[in-house]
Amino acid sequence: LLTLWRNAGRLAKLVQVENVDLIHGRSRAPCWSALFAAKRTQTPYVTTFHSTVHDKPRAKVLYNSSLVRGQISIANSYFTATRIEAVYPWATSRLRVVPRGCDERALARENFSQNDIHEKRANWGVGADDFIIICPARVTHLKGQHLLIEALGQIDHTLKPKLVLVGSAQGRENYVADLKNQAAALGLTHRLVFAGLEADMPSAYAAADLAIVPTIRPEPFGRTIIEAQAAGLPVIGSDAGGYRETIIAEAPEDGGTGWLAEMGNAAALAAQIEAALSMPRAAFLKLGENGRANVLTQYTRNAMCNRTLNVYQELLK
Repeated sequence: LLTLWRNAGRLAKLVQVENVDLIHGRSRAPCWSALFAAKRTQTPYVTTFHSTVHDKPRAKVLYNSSLVRGQISIANSYFTATRIEAVYPWATSRLRVVPRGCDERALARENFSQNDIHEKRANWGVGADDFIIICPARVTHLKGQHLLIEALGQIDHTLKPKLVLVGSAQGRENYVADLKNQAAALGLTHRLVFAGLEADMPSAYAAADLAIVPTIRPEPFGRTIIEAQAAGLPVIGSDAGGYRETIIAEAPEDGGTGWLAEMGNAAALAAQIEAALSMPRAAFLKLGENGRANVLTQYTRNAMCNRTLNVYQELLK
């Protein structure tokens, strides 16, 4: 508490010295300091809630409430906004939804040649003609890599897709060992690649055919799903949270961008993977085209920034 109070004093002084017009807080502890500084200096104050909205324990609910104590509070999805309304009903009137955005230009598939794609695949140890499923997520139980491996074990398809897990385990070696043992038990060792932390995600998406993130807890938003769509990949995500907003689970001719699978259900996920593998090539590619169009319409970085600036304007009028 003493550190929060001291930081509030430092921030208030900075606001006065630099003639700051508005404060925007985005993390729990800094938001408490920013709240006190904003009140002390009578400065307009905006917060953003972009993580899981917990409804217990009470101490955590109170601590996290710093994220909705702005004069306007931004939620990164309608799902997050609904959760905020349930846990902090007193904050409902101040909520605005600003979805996250991605760099659609950097993610464009045309940035990468066939040689670039072959080189990335060679680094992964997979073939140029293999069907590649990428799971772009931290390697952790919550992201559901074990569920994805279980689903692949239930698929009997001639394509025999390879699964590339792109993301850091961040020291979760026990979980990595469990995944390797699971793959071995299902006879999938030769089809599983741990790519680790990737510094060049656009090239990783370009080298894949399908992106899947089967989280076992609802994602507040889930940025990698829009990144994959920006890269022209069809996607599969859990039927929960922000994925219900970013994935259009319709037929390609109706603007569909991918599939939603019941969260935590390996059989349901396997069925959606089978659907992807069995889809005619032209229809499959159309899903990817629709996904890119979906991002260009809703989820670019510029769109996110413009929506945020509009929120600022509400307070600065």
